[in-house]
Amino acid sequence: MGNEFVEKGLFGNAMILAKGMISKTYLQGLKQLTDLFSDDPKKLEKVLAGLANNSLPLSSLRNEIGRVITPYQREMQAGIADNLRNRNLMFEQLTTAPLPIKYDILTGEPIKDWNPLTRMFNAISPIQLNLDQSEGRKMLFKSNYDMRMSTMTAPDSTDLGKNPRARSKFQEAIGKQGLGKRLDQLAKDPMILESIQQMERDLARGDRRVDPMTYRHNKIIKREFDRARRQAWASLSNDPEVYALKKASRLQRAAKQNMLRDPEYSTQLRDRADEIFNMTNR
Repeated sequence: MGNEFVEKGLFGNAMILAKGMISKTYLQGLKQLTDLFSDDPKKLEKVLAGLANNSLPLSSLRNEIGRVITPYQREMQAGIADNLRNRNLMFEQLTTAPLPIKYDILTGEPIKDWNPLTRMFNAISPIQLNLDQSEGRKMLFKSNYDMRMSTMTAPDSTDLGKNPRARSKFQEAIGKQGLGKRLDQLAKDPMILESIQQMERDLARGDRRVDPMTYRHNKIIKREFDRARRQAWASLSNDPEVYALKKASRLQRAAKQNMLRDPEYSTQLRDRADEIFNMTNR
């Protein structure tokens, strides 16, 4: 594909290696430099938040102490304010509206739900202890199934991308549908294992033309994810915040449908939807 493509790929790999080597606190400042070369535009906001946080004394100590006394990974907006709060989790104990907890969609448990000794060990260790490695989870990671957007949009197309609280509730609800246990069962299915092995053989040959989501195992995994997501979203139907987001999404769709037929009415619908979104995002 040309020398330019090769150079970009090699440079990207070098940045990944550099980021891994300097991920601990004694070289944390250099990590911000590697983030600037990322293709993700949200990295810039994280870098700015990190620079603002580092301008105050004991930034690394505050970060590690906060993760020990305020457990669990947090669901955030892609903004400087939430990134600053995430780097100073010790102060989340003082607010009545803390950052929402990020939940494991396989179990419904908070991510990084470690006991105090494990949290303290992981705060200072370059090797993170994680005892929750079920057969279903291992199979999911090997499958190359793309689950990054599983909680960013609801089954009825309601946008959750700008509402961390709703995403947190949705994640917890998905985990309560028994998705993890179902994946444990699939991990023993010979057809699933054969499909994963076929995908690995294709990748080993360098054949990357086949979309991983078209393999048999990922079609079955997608079916299980879709089932859990539908049931989880239905279980949140009485939640006031979820109800408001659904209403805002319906208004947005109606505004789009009326854009050519009645532009003025379409604008009114869009304004009402934006007002609801702003209220739920506070």
